[in-house]
Amino acid sequence: MINVAQHTILLQDGTLCHFKKQLLTHKKTLFTAFEEVKDGRRKFGKRYQLTVLLTVLLSGITAGCTTLKDCHLWAIHNKQFLKQITPLPHGIPDPTTISRAMQKVDIDALVQAYTIWQDTVYGKGMTASFDGKTINGMHGKHVIRHVLSLFVHETHQVIGQIGVTQKENEIPAAKRLFRQVGKRTLSGMLLVADALHTQTETAKAIIAHEADYLFVVKENQ
Repeated sequence: MINVAQHTILLQDGTLCHFKKQLLTHKKTLFTAFEEVKDGRRKFGKRYQLTVLLTVLLSGITAGCTTLKDCHLWAIHNKQFLKQITPLPHGIPDPTTISRAMQKVDIDALVQAYTIWQDTVYGKGMTASFDGKTINGMHGKHVIRHVLSLFVHETHQVIGQIGVTQKENEIPAAKRLFRQVGKRTLSGMLLVADALHTQTETAKAIIAHEADYLFVVKENQ
């Protein structure tokens, strides 16, 4: 069993990534990305800037936390480190404060900020696959059961994910997925897909994001 510190990530190739060091080195880049996320809260009564909440949330997730309470506890134990990143005049934000703020942000902007975070901490992968999966056990007229995801092979990270409504299929949804992830991340990558996505319009959308594609071609195509 490998003993890994809480603030250190064991990558898939067996190497270690000390994301605290990465955060200190690239905090200006990350804060610039976070500032692009529109804060949907009212101006009055805000004690914490959205950039502070995002730093606590994404740091906790990167350290292996799976709940907001865990992210809160991680921030408490690493309060002195966080003060090197951003002032904390009101202390560590409560999990409910983070939750309420996340419910009011633009989801696409949040995904793009998280993608930049991943690129900074893990490094940018060069190959990714996009594929759809149906979630079982979900019912209801307005429930979206089918999800299209973009998975990076090198880092084993999902960098984009959208729901496919009952009125569309994966082909037009793929264009929305590319827009969500953005040209900054997709540029230079090789996107792999199955025969369903072997479409001219999909290929054009990928090229428009300055990426390459590898599709499976069947005899009837």
